[in-house]
Amino acid sequence: MRITVYGKKKWIKVQKLQTSLSPALRGILDVGEASVIQLASDIKTDFVLIDERKARKIARSMYGLKVIGTARILVEAKKRGMVETVKDLLDEMRAAGYWIGDNIVQRILKEAGE
Repeated sequence: MRITVYGKKKWIKVQKLQTSLSPALRGILDVGEASVIQLASDIKTDFVLIDERKARKIARSMYGLKVIGTARILVEAKKRGMVETVKDLLDEMRAAGYWIGDNIVQRILKEAGE
């Protein structure tokens, strides 16, 4: 996996798995989500960013990980003055094919004060 970081501050760090990818995880999730959960478990991270419902459930229940999603990141970005509106960004994401339920959108917009 290769991640390109833009800007002067490099806040994304690319890490390889410290242990082999669990066959159980690989059997029920795609390699990206399985790798995120495996690495988070290996390095004892504070939280993971996962949007897919099944992977979120597995991360929480089987690995005890704290999970946040993209929508939560947007709310936090707005609170910190990094974005003006969450709604516009969610609309753009949805238009590009990102699936997020209407009930989640409404809850997130309420939390963002929109």
